Amino acid sequence: MHYTEGNLCAEDRALRHVACSKVRTALCSIETKWTTLLDSLVNQLSARPSLNFNLDMLLQYVETHPQLRSENAEVARYTTAFPEFSDAASAALDRIRSRARRQLERALEPREYQHRFRFTKGLS
Repeated sequence: MHYTEGNLCAEDRALRHVACSKVRTALCSIETKWTTLLDSLVNQLSARPSLNFNLDMLLQYVETHPQLRSENAEVARYTTAFPEFSDAASAALDRIRSRARRQLERALEPREYQHRFRFTKGLS
């Protein structure tokens, strides 16, 4: 980092601006890919209802999917180089994870309901 009498140099500000835009772009890409992967996963699970699953296991699968590797590496690289971005990036990733969890829970809720009450008879 280039400091001159306590002020940040223009080069450092430019680097921070580039890093911030790269992190923002990577987080948007991560969110888009998470949504696409979750939609694909829900379609596969609804096509094969006999599969057993665990919600946390499915989220872990999506989180470690190879399509997300480059964006996750980019976010990690810039947040280690500029630690002031780490809080915002981790908060954004937590938001993406919680949104994905809610989306997956809503999509799989009818299936869970059917599984839970599969042995009950109707009220007729």
